[in-house]
Amino acid sequence: MRRVSWARLWLIVALVCMGCSSSDGDDAAGLALLGGGEDLTWEEIATPLAATDGEGGQVSIGAPLVAFLPDGTMVVVEGDSDAEIEVACEMPRGSREFEVIATIEGTAGSWNYASFVEVYDSAEVIVGTGDRIYRVGLQSGAVGLLAETLNFDAVLAGDNLYFTWGTCDYTTWLYTGYVSSIDIDAASPQDTISDLVTGIPGASGGICLDDSGNIFTGNGYSNYDIDDQTGLIKAFSCASLPQAWVDGDNFADVLSAGSLTWLGEGIMLAGGGAGQDIDYFAALDATTGNVLGEFDPDPKEGSYYRLSANSQAGLLAAAVWDYTSSTGTIFLTALEAIDQ
Repeated sequence: MRRVSWARLWLIVALVCMGCSSSDGDDAAGLALLGGGEDLTWEEIATPLAATDGEGGQVSIGAPLVAFLPDGTMVVVEGDSDAEIEVACEMPRGSREFEVIATIEGTAGSWNYASFVEVYDSAEVIVGTGDRIYRVGLQSGAVGLLAETLNFDAVLAGDNLYFTWGTCDYTTWLYTGYVSSIDIDAASPQDTISDLVTGIPGASGGICLDDSGNIFTGNGYSNYDIDDQTGLIKAFSCASLPQAWVDGDNFADVLSAGSLTWLGEGIMLAGGGAGQDIDYFAALDATTGNVLGEFDPDPKEGSYYRLSANSQAGLLAAAVWDYTSSTGTIFLTALEAIDQ
């Protein structure tokens, strides 16, 4: 049986077209990892998205988070809501028309916006809402509370959900970030929460997991009176956890490391933005941390990219939003299928 590995992007490698500054010999070799020679084609989907509610009504989904089911069906989750969070699926696949499957009702004292969505399988997703984590059935519409815990970004590996979160001392305005894990299939998931990376001197960043059992996470917003580590990404072997942030291996320093996505074949994507370091997302060599290319499908300035991809489905989404108006654009492109 032929095994298809979705691994490489047909990314733009003509640096003039990309708007990248320069490339030395090592960068050129790294760009070859991306397939090279072909421009990406981006499909644009404006937000807020319109979705049907199953009763003929229309629901507006602002600043939606995006995930892809194994067959490429898009799942979108309300990222900006005052009361409730809609979870919608594309029906049928490829139509770019959405139907609300489930609604996570607002809770007094809750943040009431989606922080992440991770695909468990073709029938379930895991949704974070800033201070709670839910399991959502895409066929049944059932919503089950897994845990009450702060969360910013997450990556799912089997029944283990690794998530970032942080606290702030509002008297000093010093942030502290963490990576924790939860067993979502346990009888009492709340009781399985364990801190894995501690003492990040800043706000929460993105997180991803490579094929060798290494966690990558970043400092999303550094405490300025210490040293500016905004965008610093470190690697931690899962076999060596728990660990303090200072004991991790420095990997890269790019943007705010606010969104990290593992593509496989030694390629990682990083999004976010910090100060003047904004308006692109980067492809990184996951061995060296070198930036292989910078990509900016949004014609507007100051774009802060939130990334999501599904290598099996062969799709990548790079989303930018204006949270004050819930408007923005989701940019979609296809990954290259490589026969092995």
